[in-house]
Amino acid sequence: MVGETNNMLYRAVVSSLCLSVACVASATIEYTVAVDVPNSELDVSVVASVKGDAIQFQIPNWAPGSYVLSNMRAGVLNAKASGDGMEARDVTNVDENSWSVNASGQKRVKFSYSVKTQIQDEIIHYSGPSTYVYVVGRKDEDCILILETPNDWKIAIGLNGKGTKYIAKDYDVLADNPVTTGKYREDKFTAVGKPITIAYRGAARNDVDIVVVRRVLKNMHVTQAKLFGGLPYDKYIWHFSVTDRVDGGGGLEHLSSTQISLASGFGESVQTVCSHEHFHAWNVKRIRSVVLGPFDYLNLPKTGALWWLEGVTDYYADLLFLRGGLGNRSFFYRSALNNWDTTRRNPGRLQISPYMASYRVGEANNGRGNSNGLLVSYYNTGWVLGICLDIELRVRTQGRASLDDVAVALWKLCKDDKPGFDEEEIRHQL
Repeated sequence: MVGETNNMLYRAVVSSLCLSVACVASATIEYTVAVDVPNSELDVSVVASVKGDAIQFQIPNWAPGSYVLSNMRAGVLNAKASGDGMEARDVTNVDENSWSVNASGQKRVKFSYSVKTQIQDEIIHYSGPSTYVYVVGRKDEDCILILETPNDWKIAIGLNGKGTKYIAKDYDVLADNPVTTGKYREDKFTAVGKPITIAYRGAARNDVDIVVVRRVLKNMHVTQAKLFGGLPYDKYIWHFSVTDRVDGGGGLEHLSSTQISLASGFGESVQTVCSHEHFHAWNVKRIRSVVLGPFDYLNLPKTGALWWLEGVTDYYADLLFLRGGLGNRSFFYRSALNNWDTTRRNPGRLQISPYMASYRVGEANNGRGNSNGLLVSYYNTGWVLGICLDIELRVRTQGRASLDDVAVALWKLCKDDKPGFDEEEIRHQL
């Protein structure tokens, strides 16, 4: 009886969700991702209304947060399309990233394809840009995502929704929410009134002390929220790929989640990686230069602000780690010396400014870009600039102001889906 009541409630919520989405915009693009376990594939279909005789679909050429051109087109397999009556429609390759579908006489078109995935211990994790195509010229339309998985699989995703159906206000938000689904190890807690989920996968996922991880992460949520006056999302997902190591890891930030390679020993180094990626929920995902959204997914963006958005984020990752009582001063000092030494040893610092190392990152790696900067690292350089600016502000104002004030001012400028700051704005705020 309780189960049937829950099913009825779920159906009512989904129906309400669909109705509310339909009222938000004149058109809704519907994505369905079905897990094909035997073939280790994701079968993806995109249904969109037609606004002409042809409709064009495109796969991104890079993923926000990782400023590197990637051959995502190679992952799209068996592309096909159908019309209103499910009859096949002609699909033409326009270029290496695009397909055009003959939509003459159709009200809606379904574009379908497959993407290879890895299934380990009945767990799948995938990212948006390499999985979802978008309708050319219509990335601003709202989206529905339906996930078709085995009945006993859990789903961890930062989008709002219920069960297997989720909503996104546009393609950028859809693509910015990675998915973990299956029989992953799960932990949940609440921080500053917001639900937080940790999804552990990987061979060493059961070796993690989840009590320690929960305590540290909750501290990070609370400490960083104090700086900005609250958390900027409805919920947050930590997607952890756990490796059998004492310490170390790396990650990629998202609006309401992060993907992190996590050492099972959960040492101080990987803890500050977590601090860095969560700070990105503000700095880069919401506090950002204008060109970092809406995105041109075929060409790398040009912004000179990555020294602030990545490097100063690294500085605050360590500073707030210390401020929250998680680390000690010796760890912070070691980080300061490492960033200082790395910056000083690089002769490129005499050839290019931090701004241009960021702005010209697309020229690195023979024009394919990287996630570090041209000639010098905007991480190390930005860390050093962060502490120098912080000290200078404190000295000049006799402690009345600090870099915190600049970060908060930028937050006020960019929050609530504002379009972002101009390239000179950081200088104006200092």
